[in-house]
Amino acid sequence: MRCMLAIMFFAGSAMLSAQVKKQVFVGSGVVTPWDGGSRTVSTTGGVALVVPLTQKLFMRPVVGAGSITSVKTGRSFPTIQAACLVGWRVTKRTAILGGGGSTFLFPPMAPNRVLPTAIFSTATQIHGRWAVFTPVSFNEKGIGVAAQIGYTW
Repeated sequence: MRCMLAIMFFAGSAMLSAQVKKQVFVGSGVVTPWDGGSRTVSTTGGVALVVPLTQKLFMRPVVGAGSITSVKTGRSFPTIQAACLVGWRVTKRTAILGGGGSTFLFPPMAPNRVLPTAIFSTATQIHGRWAVFTPVSFNEKGIGVAAQIGYTW
């Protein structure tokens, strides 16, 4: 009986891993602070997984790294964002996503910060394995809007 359960578990795991897709993405956007301070430009690249949960529902854990550059001073510093989004396929080519995560900021003249972040996005398949993402993120510092292009395999 235990052997049969182990075989069913590994068979199920193998089927799920065959359905999990990998993604890479790059993009850029603008962050506007809530307090009316200087806007910043963010440039990001990262990796994600697309894990199907049902025929229309999926999970997308994502990790991205990049830089944030002040429009006013031109100075930049590194940032990392880790999040998990849940998506719903609206049509064959379009999905909406929402979730949360953390944004890690590493400014040179200030202490490092970790900001809880809410993220909402659309994903539109444009040609085969290519897609365009339009994430909007909210945290205590401000709101960010970006455009990203990604490749899935």
